[in-house]
Amino acid sequence: MFIEFGVYMVKVELEGVVTELSIKGSTIILDIMTSLKITPEEYVSILNGEVVTEREPLSKNDELKFVRVWSGG
Repeated sequence: MFIEFGVYMVKVELEGVVTELSIKGSTIILDIMTSLKITPEEYVSILNGEVVTEREPLSKNDELKFVRVWSGG
């Protein structure tokens, strides 16, 4: 696995709002979730169109989307 250690941009979508964030090469999805004050229990992470865990590392030009989890009873 190759992880870049520079600073680069990724697109992040949360609640329909798309933002470009500048991140370090060692950043994982959980780091982004923490900075946005959201949790893996509340949101599913979709990285470049695929569902992934919050431990997935980010790379240059990635597109990350957070989808709120809903459950009913």
